Amino acid sequence: MIPQEIRNKRVLLSSLNWGYGHLSRCISIVNILLQNKNTVFFAGREADFNILRQYFSEEITYIRNEPYPFTFRGGRFRKRDLVKSIIPLLNCYKREVKAVPLLVDEFDIDLVLSDHRYGFRTKKCPSIFITHQCTLPLKIMAWPVQWLHQSFIHKFSEVWIMDDQEKRFAGKLSEALGKRTTYIGIHSRFKATSYAPKEIKKEIECVLLISGPIEFSMALITHFQNEFIAMKEPKYIIGSKELIPMLPNQLKGYFKPNDNWKETDELLLKTKVIMSYCGYSTIMDIEFLQCESKLIPTKGQFEQVYLAARLSKTKKALINDQGFSK
Repeated sequence: MIPQEIRNKRVLLSSLNWGYGHLSRCISIVNILLQNKNTVFFAGREADFNILRQYFSEEITYIRNEPYPFTFRGGRFRKRDLVKSIIPLLNCYKREVKAVPLLVDEFDIDLVLSDHRYGFRTKKCPSIFITHQCTLPLKIMAWPVQWLHQSFIHKFSEVWIMDDQEKRFAGKLSEALGKRTTYIGIHSRFKATSYAPKEIKKEIECVLLISGPIEFSMALITHFQNEFIAMKEPKYIIGSKELIPMLPNQLKGYFKPNDNWKETDELLLKTKVIMSYCGYSTIMDIEFLQCESKLIPTKGQFEQVYLAARLSKTKKALINDQGFSK
């Protein structure tokens, strides 16, 4: 089963609250579900609802759902912060496992979709896990974490791998785990728009896109600051309003808050170069937008370090084999 095959069902969906990348890529899934006459229920935070309403108005029924209690500090991902969060995360997981069957009964749900929330599942109806990471980018000594990750995944009825089976943008991370896994291609929120990127004139020279948890933002800004200043105009910095006090004075004039994602989409569609962290959702967006990119990994985040190295090798191969880079 793939998203396009689901029709006339009552579907309950929730996405991981690690930044907004998981929510962003689910916009494409929601769009497909609504086009196929499904009734969609989204479980999340008020901030998620405000974003989804920009794309779907009141076509979705919104249900409050507890976010996972992640802790972020400083300009990098730290393993000790995750370790400190283990007990709160396990408690949240246990509550979620108990809550989802109740939601299924209350709203007469036919299908549950979980974008990387391990506890968002039930035995009362099919439950599908959406991910691009069937395998975590960990060293062999971390096999207990790998085993735990995959054991959680196997509790679901099916797995949707958000990647192209041939091109494999996520590389070894998206290797299928078994017969119940299906590649559903790459998904970007821009698929839910009426825009055709190839037909839009690239009028904006550069956008510094501040993605990921807010705690990691200054490291990204500091890394690209001089390069951004050297770029021609027009150029913009896009991110949360919370960033305004953190920005150096020479950058504040370029800042645009991303309160309205639809307005941000219009800017990004016209952009020649995007600077950002190399989160997987950002990689999928850039593939759809067909623009140049300058991406760096969040320090300490193994997934992004792996994806950044893979992107670097791909660009070198294109230069060596064909004389150009994307």
